[in-house]
Amino acid sequence: MTGYILKTSANIPSDLDELYDASPVQLSVEAENQLAIDLSEEDEYLQKKKQEKQKSIANLSAILSLIDVQICLEKDTEILTVLADQKIVLNKILIQKQTGKKSSFKVAEKEAFSQLQNQVSCLEKSVEKKFETILKTIKSNQSAVSSWTQVAAQNSQKITSSIEQK
Repeated sequence: MTGYILKTSANIPSDLDELYDASPVQLSVEAENQLAIDLSEEDEYLQKKKQEKQKSIANLSAILSLIDVQICLEKDTEILTVLADQKIVLNKILIQKQTGKKSSFKVAEKEAFSQLQNQVSCLEKSVEKKFETILKTIKSNQSAVSSWTQVAAQNSQKITSSIEQK
């Protein structure tokens, strides 16, 4: 049989021997150092999160300021309505970011959906009223044409009867 020689690199860290020979005090100091490093990393992470939150709040505030300017300049009522609705939603998002309450966003989402439903309902009613007005106008125009036709027919009969009498 052929012989098989296993060649692996067994790199044993030099501090492994020290670990076995280490006293409890040395282990405690190393654990404290590692804990300090972990706390420092966690603190750094929390600082980054805090800075991101502040940037987000600043961005939302800037967007709201721009919406306010656009509302002042806008003349189209439909666009004004959309801008006002967006301002409401963004204000609620800003409040959620500032307070950290997630539920306020769910409420804002439900309110925005409700507002959209109300707007659709109002638009449907408005369209229905416009159609009714158009139909009334058409009917009144038809009755006017019909009465003019009757007047013309009566005049035509009078003229023909007066001609026959002569």
